[in-house]
Order: sequence, then C-alpha cells, then structure tokens
Amino acid sequence: MSELQALEQLRGDVNHLSLTLALYEGEFAKAVDAEIERPKKKGDKGQREAIDAAFNAMSDYKQSLIDELEGAINLAKKLNLGTSSLRHLIEALRGGFDMPKPLQFIFSANVEIAEIIRVTESEIPAEQLKPNVIPPDKRTKPMSKTEALNHIGWPKHCQNERQAREWFSACIRDGEYRCEELNHKSFVFHVDDFPVEARKDVSKA
Repeated sequence: MSELQALEQLRGDVNHLSLTLALYEGEFAKAVDAEIERPKKKGDKGQREAIDAAFNAMSDYKQSLIDELEGAINLAKKLNLGTSSLRHLIEALRGGFDMPKPLQFIFSANVEIAEIIRVTESEIPAEQLKPNVIPPDKRTKPMSKTEALNHIGWPKHCQNERQAREWFSACIRDGEYRCEELNHKSFVFHVDDFPVEARKDVSKA
C-alpha cells in the first residue's frame, strides 16, 4: 500500500471512529451485563471468556488505529507538519476513563491528515501526474470514476462513494490503474486493468 493510500484509509477510519468505537464498547458492555445477570452458585468465580473476548477485540481495533496514526505522524515529521491532534488522539485511545474521549479529536485530527495528504500529493514528481498514453485497442469507453469502480469492485474498507473515489484516485496516481482524463467527470482507462469478466462491458465500442 502506498503512502497516499494509507493516508486515505486512515482518514476513512478516523471518520468512522465514533461509530466503530461505539460498536466495540457496546459489545463489551453486553458481555459484562450478561455475566452480571448470569445465575451463580456459591463460590462461582464467574466466566470471563466473553468479557475478555470483547475487551481484546476493542483493544485490537484501537491498536490497529494507533499504528495507522503513528505511520501518519512519521510521514508528517519528514514533511515538517504539525501532528499535535494526531498525538492527542493516540493518547486518548490508549488512556483510561480519566483521559479525554477520542471523539473530541476527530475533527482536528482529520485536518492534520488532510494537510499531510495535500503536501504528500504536491511532492509527487510532475511526470508521474501526467496521463498515460493508452493504446487505441486498449482504451475503455469514457466513464466516470464511479462507473469504473462499479466494474472493478469497491474496496472493502471504503464505506461510501467518496471514500471509494479517493482510494481509486490514489491508485491512479500510484500507477496501479492507467487513466487519461477527458474532462473532470469523464476518463478513459486501460482495459487490461479491469477484471477479465468486466473487460467486454468496458471496452470501447
């Protein structure tokens, strides 16, 4: 995965932090409630398997996001960009009940991520941003990026069309998909970059 793709994925993960964290916390709370309500005999020490599993799943999710955030911070250091909100978000994810809630840092963290993406894009050599020349017999019909994605398949980590388009644009910049821009809404792609079963549908008539 390229730096830009990793940043786009991180932005999506931070955008969905509120919902995702609520789901993990809800599962943990349900496991605790179930253990409290479970009938117990004298001397019963309880069964913590469900509680531990829910807690570990939540911890693994937080650590995965922390790893992504630390990657963004390392890149920001190279670009001399600020990362105070990203660091605050990491501290909140690691902290206990006495720490600030992670949700209060989502907006400011996204501002920093957006700036890292902007500067990273500006660091790409100009020749890499020029459209590739696609041979006449390999050109698709003109399509929007969304139409192309419908044939390629949306990545699982993208929760909406905007995220999918941003991921696809990063892939194009990295050369994973060859593309020529006709205008800001219409593009021609290389047929061979599409799944075999989709090539007939996207081929130039």
